[in-house]
Amino acid sequence: MFNKKKKGMSEIIIALLMILLVIATIAAILFWNKSVFSKLTSDSKSCSEIDFTIGDFCYEVIGERISLKFDVRNELEDKEIKGFSVFAEDKYGNIQALSNLADESIAGFESKSLSTEVFSNVDLAIVRISPHLEVEGEDILCDNKDTIIKWDTIKPC
Repeated sequence: MFNKKKKGMSEIIIALLMILLVIATIAAILFWNKSVFSKLTSDSKSCSEIDFTIGDFCYEVIGERISLKFDVRNELEDKEIKGFSVFAEDKYGNIQALSNLADESIAGFESKSLSTEVFSNVDLAIVRISPHLEVEGEDILCDNKDTIIKWDTIKPC
């Protein structure tokens, strides 16, 4: 039934191959994890360096829409802000994203007047402005640097 003259792989070689396979798998997981962690750390560090101010925030009613107008100043010389996301939240917690400011870049120490629109039939509670950066060719939303403005503090233009 069994041919004892044919030899297979020894148990020692099989054990060594299994150990090498486990080590290679662990090395691949650690390498992947390190690259993901370093990218997240890099994005977070870049966002923490942003410094900007919002001024002259006002609104204007135009037909059935509300136009939000404000000035933005980049307070850092060597960091360009790629754009902004503006979110309007109503009194019921519904959030409306206003994404038409995503390409409004502001170089260091530059100021710019921006505007965006929301529907006028929304009972707004707050407006949230988040900056965008470009890190290694990728657009990063820095939502940890939000500026939040309560609607009842915004004056008509």
